[in-house]
Amino acid sequence: MKKFIISFWITLGLKLEHLMFKMGILKYFDFTDLTWNDSLENMGGFTSIAYFAPWQDIETWPTLSDNPITDEELVTLSGNFAMKENKHFIQVYVTPETAELNANNQGETDGQSFRNEGEFLYPGSKAECRAFARKINNSRGVVILIDGDGDRTCIGTEMLPCFFKPTLNYGKAAADRKGLVVQFFQNHFAPGLIYKGSIPLDGSEIPEQS
Repeated sequence: MKKFIISFWITLGLKLEHLMFKMGILKYFDFTDLTWNDSLENMGGFTSIAYFAPWQDIETWPTLSDNPITDEELVTLSGNFAMKENKHFIQVYVTPETAELNANNQGETDGQSFRNEGEFLYPGSKAECRAFARKINNSRGVVILIDGDGDRTCIGTEMLPCFFKPTLNYGKAAADRKGLVVQFFQNHFAPGLIYKGSIPLDGSEIPEQS
């Protein structure tokens, strides 16, 4: 009887798993070869401009494909950010070599995901710097970083937004660098999402990438 009950639950579990897969609730992904060629360039880091938008200012969001076929579709957002009236992304200068992003694994076996977290530094302590720190302190939203190849990494989605922890360092000695360190994090299934859509700014727009 005990063996029958165990067998029954195993069979039921497999049938439920198959049903969830058919309905798109549970996804399986095919693996592909990872190759590397000589002479390829692989410079780390990001450019000295970051783009930020608060969650409340975004009307519609780009999304991941429900049925990705290629590796690129698995980690690339489709569509564009559409902003509410008179709203736009904020362009933030970043001190060179201070923008950082790490996709750290988190969770227990069979429940793992990624914690996409990083930081950047905006120099100084003027009024606009202090105001930005105050406004972003309890905000959620999106950060877009651009690497040396021009590839855009988006941290923050509609359902899994990015959160922020600003710290304004005034320094101790004259030689110390003072500035606003903005730490950010997002929990997600993917280790950072590629975004090729447009970035609407104040009076202009960074166009889509082909």
